[in-house]
Amino acid sequence: IQLAVYNPFDIPQLNPVSPFRDALDIIGKVFSILFALECFVKCIALGLIVGEKTYLRDGWNYLDMFIVIIGMLDFIPSGGGDTGNLSALRSLRVMRPLRAVTKFPELRFLVVLLLQCIPMLSNVLGLCCFIFFVFGILGVQLYAGVLRGLCYNVDDGMAGDATPAPCTLGGGTAVCPLNYECLLLGENDSRGVVHFDSIGAAIMTIFQVMTMEGWNDVMYLIQDTYSPMMFLYFVLLIFLGPIFAIQLFLVVISTKFAETKESLKALEAGQIAEVAVLGDDQELGEGHHAGGLGLDNQVYPEPVVGGGVVAGGAPEMLPISAMNGRSGDTASIKDLTGGEQSKEPSAGGDGAEGEQLANGNGNGIADGSNKDMGSAHETADGGAPL
Repeated sequence: IQLAVYNPFDIPQLNPVSPFRDALDIIGKVFSILFALECFVKCIALGLIVGEKTYLRDGWNYLDMFIVIIGMLDFIPSGGGDTGNLSALRSLRVMRPLRAVTKFPELRFLVVLLLQCIPMLSNVLGLCCFIFFVFGILGVQLYAGVLRGLCYNVDDGMAGDATPAPCTLGGGTAVCPLNYECLLLGENDSRGVVHFDSIGAAIMTIFQVMTMEGWNDVMYLIQDTYSPMMFLYFVLLIFLGPIFAIQLFLVVISTKFAETKESLKALEAGQIAEVAVLGDDQELGEGHHAGGLGLDNQVYPEPVVGGGVVAGGAPEMLPISAMNGRSGDTASIKDLTGGEQSKEPSAGGDGAEGEQLANGNGNGIADGSNKDMGSAHETADGGAPL
């Protein structure tokens, strides 16, 4: 914005005192200082060029550093002497808005896209040059000198003021009046720019036609001086040039843009899938190493050992955590067998039997056998245990 509102006619020679000019100068210097400070901090943090990810390893930072160097010209005094070269360098400050390219990813994407399209656009440019060259040669062969015709009086040799210019030697519609002769001694149209006298001038004229600005005036001049049928030359040039060849530039850019977008989408999808696979592998690894969990994240029972005999004669399998009893401890025997036991310790063979049950040798009795074992430990006639 500061560069856009700059007034080139607001100079000290014409306006010695100008607060607006001074304010713009201060704003420009402030921006130059900020840009230089940013560049300096990045160089300190990342390093200048030696290293993998240093400041100048990124090609976009070359543009930033160039703009910073140009901005330093604001601090060079411009008064007195020949400052033409310095003023020309200061005009490069208009490149400051290009810093926006490095700040906005989408804008950077478009610039990179255009640069990637250059090899593909070279073919289209070659086609355009071929059209220029072919139609230029044809124009030189047909229309060389026809736009220089002037009507001269046969008696005094003076050019007629009321005669058509340019005139035709024959075949066109701009015919000289009676007693006048058309001679190719005049000046070409548009200050001598539009003509087909040489291949260079013919290419410039064709370029004007292909811009479709004022091309009909050139066609009317050729029709007046050469032949009304020459509209075919310009119609064919318009179809092959602006309508066909020039549109190929847009087709190439659009195609490259679509391909780049698809590539970016495929890359993002691949990165997302890779992250998902890594996450699944991490979860499986955690489940494999977690206690009590398997690869399918299911809780498996504890290892069991032989405990007793269940109904039907099958051995009863008891978990290791249940095997916490000691020999002679009727409370532990009760936990293992599930029967009603005496809280007093057993003695003799009964103690051995309880120890055998506590050690999980498979000699315990379940269901109906538990009752017999319980009655064996009962006292008789209130005396000592049996």
